[in-house]
Amino acid sequence: MKQEIKSCEEQVKRILERTPPKGRDFLQKIEHVLEREKNWVWWKRDGCPPFEKQPVEKKIVQDGRKKRKPRWRLGNKELSQLWKWADQNPNALTDPQRVRTPSITEYWKPLAEDMDPSAGIEAEYHHRNNRVFCWKGLRFSARQDLEGFSRFMDHGIEGVVPLELLPPDVRSKYQANPNDKSKRAKKEEAKGGLHQVEENQVFAMSTS
Repeated sequence: MKQEIKSCEEQVKRILERTPPKGRDFLQKIEHVLEREKNWVWWKRDGCPPFEKQPVEKKIVQDGRKKRKPRWRLGNKELSQLWKWADQNPNALTDPQRVRTPSITEYWKPLAEDMDPSAGIEAEYHHRNNRVFCWKGLRFSARQDLEGFSRFMDHGIEGVVPLELLPPDVRSKYQANPNDKSKRAKKEEAKGGLHQVEENQVFAMSTS
C-alpha cells in the first residue's frame, strides 16, 4: 500500500512538472507547502507546545575611545603674522591707511631711482624687471596719468615714470618733441576723419 502511494505521488509530480507554464516552479511551491504542513502536524501531535525563543546572550562591550584626529595647521607664516598684528592692533580694520592707492609719483619713485646711472643698480635688482611691479604701475598710470601711460608704446615701462622724478640727463630722453606731438595730433585727426567718412558711407548705403 505504501509503495503504491509512493508510486502515485511520483507520477503526480511528473505530471505537474510537465504542465505548462512553469510546471517545475509550481511543483517546488507545492512541495514547500506540504513540508510546512508536515511540521504543523507534528506540532499538533506533540500537544501544541509553546514556542520559546532562547534569550540572546549579552556581550560585554567596553566603551570605545575615539581616536584623536591629527591637528592641521591652518594658514602659513604670513597669515599667522597678520593674525598676530590684528590682536596687537584692534583698530587695524578701521584704519583709513589700511587700503590706499598710492600716487603715481610715490609708486614710480623706486624705478626712477634705479634709472639714475649713478645708482649703479644691477639688472637683476632693477625694478623694470619686476613684472608684478610693472603691471601694477601700468594699472595706476592708466587711471591717474594718461599722458605718462601713452609713453609706454614708445619708451617701454621706463617711459611711464613721471618726468619730474627723473634726473635732468635722463629726463631729456623721455620728453616728447613738439614736432612729434604735432605729428601724432595730425595722425589722430586723419584717423578720425577716415572713420567719419566710413560712417557716412555706411549711412548713405543704408538709406538708399
